[in-house]
Amino acid sequence: FLPEYSPPGEISASSLVSPEAMLLPHAIGTINGMVSMIKFGLSSCYGGFGGGFCNQSELEDASVLNTKGRLASTIDAKAEFVDDLATILTSGRMSLSNRQVIKSLYGKTDSDEAALSLTQQLAVTSPEFHSTGVSRNEGFARPAIAANKKTCKRHKSIIHVLLKGGCDSFNLLVP
Repeated sequence: FLPEYSPPGEISASSLVSPEAMLLPHAIGTINGMVSMIKFGLSSCYGGFGGGFCNQSELEDASVLNTKGRLASTIDAKAEFVDDLATILTSGRMSLSNRQVIKSLYGKTDSDEAALSLTQQLAVTSPEFHSTGVSRNEGFARPAIAANKKTCKRHKSIIHVLLKGGCDSFNLLVP
């Protein structure tokens, strides 16, 4: 990305730069495409990777969608499936706590198909799926930061946007 990139809007009007903002639409598009492929198959629904038209009325019953393929699995045991997903999608980097969360939600769905879909969606929205390094949970809360003294000086602020859908992890917006 370009180090001098300034996205349109308030950032540009404030003479600030945000080179990582060039990647944001692509990162969100990738997550939307993965979740769409898991839920609807290879189609164009909700930012999916498939071409063609997505008929919104068909979304009530995903089985009738005109897709070019669906994801499937032959694994039955939930523990084995989550561990296999962690190996395939994160090269084994998925933390044990994230695996436990996914395993605990696996049994709370209406059907095996819904459990499979939910498990895949949680795996592709996990922080480990979106990074190449090893992440670790230190197991303790971050220390509280002392409040700054108020001044009358001009300043610039960094705003962290919490994106609905799980794309708010691992410093997607870097100061």
